[in-house]
Amino acid sequence: MGAFAAAFPALSARHAQAELCAVIRAVLPGLREEPRVIVRVAPSTVDAITSEMARHGADWADRLRIEPSETLPPGDVSITWRAGSATRDTAAIWNEIESILAPAGLLPAFVRQKETEDVH
Repeated sequence: MGAFAAAFPALSARHAQAELCAVIRAVLPGLREEPRVIVRVAPSTVDAITSEMARHGADWADRLRIEPSETLPPGDVSITWRAGSATRDTAAIWNEIESILAPAGLLPAFVRQKETEDVH
């Protein structure tokens, strides 16, 4: 488990574009009737999202806006629409994993300490 914890940030960064595209594929079909959808991602992933959107057809061109956000790390995405939102937040995902593993003693203390320092 310690090895997984140590590798998680690198794995998240390496697979950031694939994760973002998976979120887009999961969320967008349910938003076909929305008049406006805003997708915020890290600047380094804008091209990947733009390519993914092209796969969804031209009907999104007038309703979807992709915005680069310096505050989002690669792999994170915020999708907003009139009555809702969806996010992929790597730090929150790690916190959930940690909340399960740590109380069971499956996460070494040095990893928990390092992750806490990295987040703050």
